[in-house]
Amino acid sequence: MRVLVATAALSGLVGCSLLVPLDAASEDDASSDDAGAPDASTAVVDAPPPPPVDAAPPPVTEAGSPCLPNSILCDDFERAGVLTPSWSSVFGTPSTSTLRAVSPTRSLLTSLKANDTAHGITKQIAQAPARMHMRFHVFMPTAPGSFVEILKLPYGPVNNWDAFTVSVAPEGLSVGAQYYENSGTPKTIVGQQLLDATGTFGAWHRLDLVFDLSKSPKTLTTTIDTMAPYVLELPSARALSGGVTIIVGPGYHEGTAKDFDAFFDDFTIAPP
Repeated sequence: MRVLVATAALSGLVGCSLLVPLDAASEDDASSDDAGAPDASTAVVDAPPPPPVDAAPPPVTEAGSPCLPNSILCDDFERAGVLTPSWSSVFGTPSTSTLRAVSPTRSLLTSLKANDTAHGITKQIAQAPARMHMRFHVFMPTAPGSFVEILKLPYGPVNNWDAFTVSVAPEGLSVGAQYYENSGTPKTIVGQQLLDATGTFGAWHRLDLVFDLSKSPKTLTTTIDTMAPYVLELPSARALSGGVTIIVGPGYHEGTAKDFDAFFDDFTIAPP
């Protein structure tokens, strides 16, 4: 089973079976369908994984605020409802939870259920900057049953995306990137595992992601807690065109689903 949560503008992505219109704020559970694996032309490039890392707990905020300077979006989810004008739509029924939080009392609860329903939130940026800094805290109590994307950013027009992802699997947390060329199947996939299972699940982690699409290759620089930054390169020379839709919460997954939760807090986006 391969399932992707996306907005209507992303309907050409591989395994797309759960669609959320950009102008919708529906909180109905969506359904999923089966889809095949990527075709044989897909090139997969993987660097050797680093040794397991147990990350130190992250600081709660900097200078008393979760917001990055000149932020495009800044949300600490301190409210009963989920959707606000800062966000574009929800898929399924995500919620704000008092079960755990970084600051002060609530976080965004996203999830993938054993019945294959997915629950999360999206943010559309019509004119996305070529360089962007995203920071958030995430807590996953337990591992998913298989590979799950918990964050996805597809830049550009339909089927011609440069997409970046944060994903988890029973083995730990990884970052990835995909290059699409006139197809819903990625032509090139690159990825790197950054945390093992022990370092991923059962603790809050702060992720700083810096996306740079202003040059070739495109890069995603990831800093987790106090770890050294890791730079992932995507071989793509095309200029940034169109906007980006940020998909927050378990969406695309492989294999049999089981109940899996991901809590997000202090989510902020700004130019770097």
